[in-house]
Amino acid sequence: MVFLFISHDCPVCNTYAPEIARIEARYKGRVAIAIVYSEARLSRDGARKHAREYSISNATLLLDSNSEFAAACDAHFTPQAVVFDSKGRIAYSGRIDDRYLALGRQLPTATTHDLTLALDAVLAHRPATPASGPPVGCLIILPHKT
Repeated sequence: MVFLFISHDCPVCNTYAPEIARIEARYKGRVAIAIVYSEARLSRDGARKHAREYSISNATLLLDSNSEFAAACDAHFTPQAVVFDSKGRIAYSGRIDDRYLALGRQLPTATTHDLTLALDAVLAHRPATPASGPPVGCLIILPHKT
């Protein structure tokens, strides 16, 4: 299972929409993918509209308006992928690929496809390699721990 944390108004997430659609198509029928909108003011209709406009509507769409699920998954940025193995353990958490070096700095094309490498490893029942770098994008506002 893959949870892709995104935000509808994050420019980095929107840039990744075609790659997310490719990943959905590549792993269709083999990996369940859910798009998680971790943002307070987005409605279900708004999420559906965004997914439709950016051609990522084949995945399950989840609203995480209080970001509690993001906190439980230790997700801090959008976009960020969290992959669970068949035993329900986090096998990978990190970026989709290395296209973004930092905000405002990106490569023309990715050279390391961290998420697909992780998915291939999990499907082969091997440990996933950690991300080759940190996720770059918009910050998820996590709930305060008390």
